[in-house]
Amino acid sequence: MAQGERCEPLPGFSNSGQKRPLATERSEISGYRVETCAGSKGCPNRAIVCDGLVEEIEKHLAKQDLKSFLKKIVRGPIKIHHELRISISDCPNAC
Repeated sequence: MAQGERCEPLPGFSNSGQKRPLATERSEISGYRVETCAGSKGCPNRAIVCDGLVEEIEKHLAKQDLKSFLKKIVRGPIKIHHELRISISDCPNAC
């Protein structure tokens, strides 16, 4: 792809149905959140298979009890921007 060209999804693929929760939609702060691209849902640009990685990361983060840690160091209520945020992409496009 030449510099300045726009990357377009292949015909028949769209990740527009993938909805990410807004801060106001989340009911509880957990201390962390792990987000993924649409790679595992059949993205044709997928360069690596990392199925199960999200579950492994969430399992380890749950053991760390980040919510309690945040309660100790944050003055006032814990807000969404205080959470540890991890984003996992299966290709360089990083959708």
